[in-house]
Amino acid sequence: MKQIITAIVVLLLPGLLSAAEPQILKLKIEGMTCGMCEAKVKKQLSSVCVTSSADSKKGEGTCVPKAGVTPEQILQEANKTGFKTSKLN
Repeated sequence: MKQIITAIVVLLLPGLLSAAEPQILKLKIEGMTCGMCEAKVKKQLSSVCVTSSADSKKGEGTCVPKAGVTPEQILQEANKTGFKTSKLN
């Protein structure tokens, strides 16, 4: 019995762990020049992302999407800031 339970755990554990990993969308954000720009992007993304970041020096950002949110919806939301945004990954 103990061997059966061990086999089940070994077979199911990788799938359970990979399902729990959040998908991070990396963004290229053109035109940001300061911290206020970063704050504007992060605030706009808060409606579609669990968490987000923006780096004006690199011209990049990240988003962990909320459940059911597509990359296209994230790009649409980010582009509302006036900064041209595209996917890096």
